[in-house]
Amino acid sequence: MSISESLFTYLKTVTGVTDLVNYRIYPMLLPQKCKLPAITYEQITELPEHAMGVDSTINHDIFRFHCWAETYDSVRDLSDALITALRDKTGAVGNDTVQRFFFQDRYDIYESETETHHTVLEFELWYD
Repeated sequence: MSISESLFTYLKTVTGVTDLVNYRIYPMLLPQKCKLPAITYEQITELPEHAMGVDSTINHDIFRFHCWAETYDSVRDLSDALITALRDKTGAVGNDTVQRFFFQDRYDIYESETETHHTVLEFELWYD
């Protein structure tokens, strides 16, 4: 199981998130005519840590989550729930052991073509 799959598995267990999106959490792209609110996610970097003598089992990645909703208040509620679920998270996430999630950035976008609100969150993740 990849770290992306582990994150999906974990987020499906977080009541604060699933109360808002059910299981509408997708890798990369939002399906056409998807009911909102929903979440998409992508792995921005995959950076294994190296040492002079031997490679470490620790990985250092950056993930970007996209929250989608019909209203600004809804998208902010969803992004707040996602931040609460992931910020400073440690321990088991799927088949991986998270050393720590670090919240990095949040910014809002209005998608005029679809008349939807979109919040982007970035997290730095250390895991093995």
